[in-house]
Amino acid sequence: MKGLVFVFVLVVGCGGAASEAPVLGAPAEQVSGRRARELVHEGAVLLDVRSSFEYALNHLDGAVNIPVDDLPSRLGELDPRADVVVYCLSGHRSEQAARVLTGAGFDHVHDLGSIANY
Repeated sequence: MKGLVFVFVLVVGCGGAASEAPVLGAPAEQVSGRRARELVHEGAVLLDVRSSFEYALNHLDGAVNIPVDDLPSRLGELDPRADVVVYCLSGHRSEQAARVLTGAGFDHVHDLGSIANY
């Protein structure tokens, strides 16, 4: 009986975890601050993937805040055909978010990296 319970927990536990993991795509194009500003001026979405707390303290004008951990469940808020410029504090989360976006079929993802690059 113990063996059956262990197998059930293992199967159910692994199935749930695997279904929640986002599919990661290719790295996005790295862009300079100048190019990011041009893209935003042309209508690109400026996506801040830092926490809501960090966003409240300081963010770029016009940026939309979707924390990187929330991004897989909030992809429907973004247009997969639009240009998206992603940024965070240091560049790690923006890279992760860009891979989530490309994995979800977004074709025009640009990784600014750090907010300081803008």
